[in-house]
Amino acid sequence: MNLAKIKIDIIKEICEIDHISVLEEMRHLIADYKAGIIGYRMDGTPVGAEEFRKEAEEAIKRVENGEFVTIEELREKRKQLLDARKEKE
Repeated sequence: MNLAKIKIDIIKEICEIDHISVLEEMRHLIADYKAGIIGYRMDGTPVGAEEFRKEAEEAIKRVENGEFVTIEELREKRKQLLDARKEKE
């Protein structure tokens, strides 16, 4: 399927949508795409492709340097926290 055919198919589909909330969401997706936004943080701030790439590279370096917590360490810490909470009760 070529680009022009895909665009025409999408336009046809959009013309059949009667829910304004769906159309508004599509508008936001297009605006994000044009702005280079690929996602959002938990607090709602946007993340661009370049920023994501830099953060991913930094995370890879931290892992390569051994700066991470294993699942086993995380489970042990959780157990300690739960045990401490039980002792307080």
